[in-house]
Amino acid sequence: GAHYVLPKCKVDLKPERAEYAPGDHVSGTLQAAYFFGKPVANAQVTLEGYSFDVQRNDAFRTEFTTDENGQALVEFDLPGYIAGSELDNGLGRFYVQASVTDATNHAETARLSLPVSQSGLVVQAVPEGGAFRAGVENILYLMASYPDGSPAEAEFSVQIYENGQTQRVKSDPYGLAELRYTPGGPWQSFGVEASDARGNFVRRDFTFEGQWSEESILLRPEKPVYRVGDTMQLDLRASAPGAGTVYLDIVRGGQTVSTRSIRLENGRGQAAVDLTPDLYGTLDLHAYKILASGSIVRDTRIIVVDPAADLSVAVRPGQELKLESCRK
Repeated sequence: GAHYVLPKCKVDLKPERAEYAPGDHVSGTLQAAYFFGKPVANAQVTLEGYSFDVQRNDAFRTEFTTDENGQALVEFDLPGYIAGSELDNGLGRFYVQASVTDATNHAETARLSLPVSQSGLVVQAVPEGGAFRAGVENILYLMASYPDGSPAEAEFSVQIYENGQTQRVKSDPYGLAELRYTPGGPWQSFGVEASDARGNFVRRDFTFEGQWSEESILLRPEKPVYRVGDTMQLDLRASAPGAGTVYLDIVRGGQTVSTRSIRLENGRGQAAVDLTPDLYGTLDLHAYKILASGSIVRDTRIIVVDPAADLSVAVRPGQELKLESCRK
């Protein structure tokens, strides 16, 4: 069989910025060096740029040489349009490939993937339970950020396709906003527009699939992270009006550590759970209701319980040893 040949040199491609918009001018540096440190001087470089939608779309191919330090400046313009990927929150990707051939005709290649945003904003939407529960108020969490990942304070306009209504909400400084909505069914589609004070604007459609059930329940902890010693407040909502019983299992490490029943009045119920030291860690909260037909409807949430704030030991000269709790 063929022998494995160790690469003789390393090629580094560095762009000046972390993110770009379509049509931007990109400049960066290329550095080629042998593994023993000597630069790959006066070497032939072939630079190719391309994007993908269904197939590879070549944008350019250019050739130049490295200087005596094995370096070269890289400059090119991005295409005016790059298809965004739903998997990448609407970001497009532009790929750059540099092949360096030295005097012995040995070639090494470096590749770079540049995130390209069609807009200066990236928007995401997530239902609180992963899917919508019909007939009860759900929260749709909206997030706005810049292509580099930093949060964006934005205003959202959300068109709810099920009823044709439009709701407007503002994000907090972390780019997060909540839209409260009672869906008629588990399948939901939204048209989300976001704009910021800098004049950036983005529009995206979101579709969420779910499963039909004759009734639905929704379990809502007030927050996702607690400390040992806290009391966790849980809110329960059922699509069926009137009374009934919901059972709550608290599972830690695959073991059910607590089961309780919660009485519903007018389709609403509350529970307060004292988070004792044995509930430290990641907890699965399973709420379920047994219907008259014998079928079961359920909702699940994951929360994290951190240990109580550690004790710190403060020793001061001429004083007794004091234990101070860090707990605020």
